[in-house]
Amino acid sequence: MEALSRAMARPGPADLVQVSRLDVYDGARDALAIKTWLFSAREVIYIPLRDAAVAAVAAARAAPGTAGPGRTADELRRDAELKAIRAAATYFRGPALVWWMATTTQGSSPGTWDEFSATIEATFTPPHAARAARDVLATLRQSRSVEEYVNEFARVTLMIPRLTEEERLDRFVRGLKPKIKVEVLKADVASVTHAARVASAAESAYGGSLSLYGSSAGHDGPAPMDLGAVSAGALPSRRRRKKNRDGCWNCGKEDHVRATCPDLKGLAPSRA
Repeated sequence: MEALSRAMARPGPADLVQVSRLDVYDGARDALAIKTWLFSAREVIYIPLRDAAVAAVAAARAAPGTAGPGRTADELRRDAELKAIRAAATYFRGPALVWWMATTTQGSSPGTWDEFSATIEATFTPPHAARAARDVLATLRQSRSVEEYVNEFARVTLMIPRLTEEERLDRFVRGLKPKIKVEVLKADVASVTHAARVASAAESAYGGSLSLYGSSAGHDGPAPMDLGAVSAGALPSRRRRKKNRDGCWNCGKEDHVRATCPDLKGLAPSRA
């Protein structure tokens, strides 16, 4: 038993790493806030305690006959989980703390870290949060930089369980600006991570010229020019002006120049 206690107390590599303090959780009914807090709590509290328990078990097995009776490996692991739960609960505030006090008073506290996490999500996650996130994902389009799009995409997909990598990749590529999308499709990417790298490289290569096409909103098909698609708007009229360079740049007719354009004199004839 003494050897086991020494093993639990012995500092390891994890003890030498300075970790950031865990943020408090105040019971906010925000699916993303819940998931990020639980992830941080697992990394900061649960995993170090679990690893210490595993190390203690290994040390006891390496020195048989010195651990003493009464403490099995399962008991050590269970103790580590209970300690992690109690430690994480000290970061509860507001409605979360009230809920935890009621839970412990009723004797229905979770006994494992997985139960603890699942109970928090079930209690505080808004109903239909995953469905709402899917609705957002279905209409998500890149309107600014690739970096901002990647961050927003990650935020939304984090709230959707059981989203396959194939579906994530399809949705990610669909939402890109048309010109960047073409480059990503040509690269034949196999993951969102790879697609994001190609998109960032394309954005850097094109620079400000991407503003010609604006955001990808309303563009699920091929990009203009790159795949021969023609869309109504500024691009066709720009071509017409280039073609009719010797005509009027104001109204587009070829029988006069801008200096003599009737439109500028308030004498514009009716047009069919």
